[in-house]
Amino acid sequence: MKNQITHCSVALCLAAGLLTIAPAQSRPRAVPTLTSEDVNAASEPGETAAPAKGKFAKPAAQTAAAPAQSKDESDWNDRLSKAQEKAAGLERRADSVELEIARLRNQLFDPTPKDAGAGNEISARMTQLSRQLQSLREEAKQAQAEVEALKQEGKEKQYRLTEGSAKLPDGSPNLSYFQSRQAELAQELRDADQRMEVIQLRINDLNTRIRKNSGGVDEKGRTSNTSDAFAIRRLKTALQEEQKKLEEIQKKKAETTRKLEELRRQAINAGIRPGDLN
Repeated sequence: MKNQITHCSVALCLAAGLLTIAPAQSRPRAVPTLTSEDVNAASEPGETAAPAKGKFAKPAAQTAAAPAQSKDESDWNDRLSKAQEKAAGLERRADSVELEIARLRNQLFDPTPKDAGAGNEISARMTQLSRQLQSLREEAKQAQAEVEALKQEGKEKQYRLTEGSAKLPDGSPNLSYFQSRQAELAQELRDADQRMEVIQLRINDLNTRIRKNSGGVDEKGRTSNTSDAFAIRRLKTALQEEQKKLEEIQKKKAETTRKLEELRRQAINAGIRPGDLN
């Protein structure tokens, strides 16, 4: 009887234990799920996962090259270049005509004997050139106004000037760039020399006229006692203006010379022989 009671107790304990464990085993186990993001994040064998987009991603602007000029900006550069060439060409022609007039004037007043009609022919030619000079100066003024207007347009629209490159895409020196830039600077120096000659002739003429109106000597060296205070003031004002122009063009020439020398140094350092620039 005692053994039966013992066996029943053990059986009851085992049954109680099984009842306790069963609910825990019967609870459903959580199964991990895959979202579309998890699927997209997974990489196929042999492929590299795309970089995540976020605050640590490098902006496209930092990896891409500088954007090319727009059509409007390119057209503006073309219009500005042509306007500058036109203005410079008109000034060059006007200076040449003014120098020719000065040469003819010296020839007219040269004491060397001339043929009977030579003086009249020179005077007629000077009159013709004077009209041409006036027209060229007016055209040059209008052309320069167009240049200034285009520069203002570029400033307002924040356009960039097109500049040539000293190097080719492969890193080698761009001979064409150095040659064209040297030719451009050389022309600027020639224009500056011609302009300085014109201004110096004007200064000489004004000084002569001031002396004549101050009781100095006339163009033939004869003493002159005439004096016109108003005319003298006007001539001296014009003289100061021309002297200021001369100083400005001298500074411009010095700066152009510096640019030309620097360009040649850059070409030599890039491996271009001096003779190849010509």
